[in-house]
Amino acid sequence: EFQNEDLAHTGQKSLLINKLKEVNDNLVKYREDFIMQINTLEDQLAQEHQEKKSLLEKIHSTDSNISQLEVSHNKDELITKLKIDLKKRGVLLKDAQHCIDTLQKENNNKAIIKHLKNQIDDLE
Repeated sequence: EFQNEDLAHTGQKSLLINKLKEVNDNLVKYREDFIMQINTLEDQLAQEHQEKKSLLEKIHSTDSNISQLEVSHNKDELITKLKIDLKKRGVLLKDAQHCIDTLQKENNNKAIIKHLKNQIDDLE
């Protein structure tokens, strides 16, 4: 009987060992699958991080370009205003020069009239 029981135990042991090996093999397979999935997710995360970094650089570059365009636009507006102001000052300068010329002519005429009056007085 002991031999039969030993054979039965040995058979059961063998079955249990085979099942344990099968379970272990499955665990190893699942572990490898999970490691592959983790590696894939890590690669995906790294790629998304790189894309985000690239987009942020593009945004920064675009913001910089916009700022430069705004500065350029403001400069253009300032140049236009200064040109208008320069034209106004030019007109005012011409008007002032005309007034000066007129006053000088009047002063010259007054001087001539005064000189002629003096000559008339001398003649009398």
